[in-house]
Amino acid sequence: MAARTSAPYVAFLLSVLTSCSSSAEQNVSVNTQDNAILPCMGPRDASITLLQWKMLDKDSEGFVFFFRENRSYESYQIPSLKNRVQLSDPQMKNGNVSVTVKNVTFSDAGKYECSFYTSSRQRSRRAADFSYIINLHVEERHSGRQHLALVAPLVALVALLVAVLWKFKGRTEQPAAEEAGEQQLV
Repeated sequence: MAARTSAPYVAFLLSVLTSCSSSAEQNVSVNTQDNAILPCMGPRDASITLLQWKMLDKDSEGFVFFFRENRSYESYQIPSLKNRVQLSDPQMKNGNVSVTVKNVTFSDAGKYECSFYTSSRQRSRRAADFSYIINLHVEERHSGRQHLALVAPLVALVALLVAVLWKFKGRTEQPAAEEAGEQQLV
């Protein structure tokens, strides 16, 4: 009987230890206009009672994402992120409390903190407090149009250079031909 009751407890402790071991800062890199997934995992067998995503290196009022009492509160969100942040898995299966930031801009780059409280299914009160740091790096998107914008002037320059050389070559050959013609007349 003791083995049955201790198995869920051991599984919970293992999931907590696994979660805690990944508490070091993580880096996420995306291009502008892409969607960024900011990863954060909680224990698999605990329900999340409070979830807060914050930007740490910006002086911003509000949250990136705020979840309490089984619902998100968009009114607490930073204005520039409204309608652009959502849970990656709305059911938060297996402790997945990652969020997706849609249509990323340069102003979204920075340090994010995911923190949450859990309540074990075996207990109704808060069991633990977790916190993770994610560094979001945003890079310029390189599209085909940008490459075309760089190549088109280069092609035009080469065409101009060829035209100038062609015209110059024609001028240098012309006096040589006239000189050859004068020598035949003499």
